[in-house]
Amino acid sequence: MYVLPVTLSIPVSRKLLILAVVSISSTNVLVLEKRLNSFLKRFTLKAWLVDNHAFFVFGLSVFLLFFPFPSLADVYCSLGYSRLHSLQQVKLKYVSDGDSVVLAGGQKLRLISVNTPELHNKQVLAIEARQVLQGLLVGQDLYLKPGIQKKDKYGRLLAELYLSDGRNVSAQMLGLDWGFLVAIPPNVDNVSCMKAARDKAKAQRLGVWAMADYKARSSASFKSGDAGFQRIKGRMVSVKKTGAYWWLRLQGDVVLRIKAGHQANFEWGELQKGIGRRVLVSGWMIDRGLQKSPYRAQFMLLLTHNAHLEIL
Repeated sequence: MYVLPVTLSIPVSRKLLILAVVSISSTNVLVLEKRLNSFLKRFTLKAWLVDNHAFFVFGLSVFLLFFPFPSLADVYCSLGYSRLHSLQQVKLKYVSDGDSVVLAGGQKLRLISVNTPELHNKQVLAIEARQVLQGLLVGQDLYLKPGIQKKDKYGRLLAELYLSDGRNVSAQMLGLDWGFLVAIPPNVDNVSCMKAARDKAKAQRLGVWAMADYKARSSASFKSGDAGFQRIKGRMVSVKKTGAYWWLRLQGDVVLRIKAGHQANFEWGELQKGIGRRVLVSGWMIDRGLQKSPYRAQFMLLLTHNAHLEIL
C-alpha cells in the first residue's frame, strides 16, 4: 500500500480524499502513473519524472491539492443510498476484461453500456482496461441491476454494477476513458448520463481517445475480413426504407442497418438531413462477403441507437 501522510493546512474533506487516492495498490498506481504521465506531457514535463513510485505519489497529491475535483454532477448515473440498497448485493470472483466479470456463484456478467478493448484479440489498452476495472471492483461491496434484456446470445448476464458509494461502474469506465459507449435497446435506461460521461472523456483525449488504433476509420477503407466493433466516418449517400429495415448507405461499400425494434431511437427526418454530409457512427460491423452484389454492400454496421450516430 502507498500511504502519504498529509499535514498541510487544507480542509479535512480534501485531506481524506488525498489519503483515499494515494492509499492504493501497486496495480492501481501503475494505471494512475500512465494517466498522470499523459497529463504532465501536456505541459512539456518529461515522462521520466513519474517513473519513480515515490515521486508519483507525491506528484499526485500535489495535483489533487491544486486542481479542481469533479462536482457531484460528474458522478454519472449514480444511485442514492435507498435505491442502491434495494438492489441485489453480489460478490466478485474475478475480472475477465474491461467490461466483463465472473461473479462468486460462477455467473458471467457483461456490463451494460460500455465496450472496452478486447483481451482475446490482444487489442491496445485491453490489459490496462482490465486492471482499471479490477481496481474499481476488487474488495468492494457490489450491487447488481439486471438489464431489461437479462442475457446476451452467449448466455452472459447483462447488468449494471454499482459500487457501495452509488457509482455506476460502466459510467466510471467511460468517464475514465477506457471504453466506448454502446447503447443496445432495450437496455438503454441510462444512455443520457452514459453519453455525458463518454463526451467528457472524449474531450480529454486520454485512454482510448488518444490511441491511433481507435480513431474512426474511413467508410471507404474497409477490406475483406474487417468486422467487430468499429468507429466509422464517411459521407452518407442515401437513406431508404425497405420492409422492416432502414438503410443508410455510406461512401464506399458500407451500409448501416436499423431494424424495426430500434427505429424509435431515431428521427426519420433527421436521418434524411444527413444525406450528402459526413457522419460518425459506431457499432458492430458484419462482413457479408460472398453475399455481396451490386445492390448489396459488403459491410453492414448494425446501428442500434442515435447515441451511435453523429452528423458532422
